[in-house]
Amino acid sequence: MNCKASLILLISISLLLGGCRIESGSSDEHTEREENIAVQEDDVKSKEEKTSALATMEIYNQLEKGMSYKEVKEIIGSEGKAATEEGDADMIYIWDGSYPNSFLSVSFKRNKLMSKTQMGLK
Repeated sequence: MNCKASLILLISISLLLGGCRIESGSSDEHTEREENIAVQEDDVKSKEEKTSALATMEIYNQLEKGMSYKEVKEIIGSEGKAATEEGDADMIYIWDGSYPNSFLSVSFKRNKLMSKTQMGLK
């Protein structure tokens, strides 16, 4: 083969291979994966927001015996951390306070506030 033919063959192969691309999935699958990742990130942010509100003495004083967990959550502005097994008739939830080493603890019996305690809230 002469030099000119070799050069043409090399260019042809380069162009042919340059146009080829290997993908691990279709573009729809790639878009779906990106959407799933975005949803997971939103779920994490949402969870952080649900547990990010800090308890204060003002909030503590608004809580009354007989309130439901949902009512307490709305007043505090976030979900509490379960200190007992989820689904038990008697539940205890804890919220961090706005000062170091401060917290609010609320115990429920059949979803009704039975008692509340706090430490270091201002």
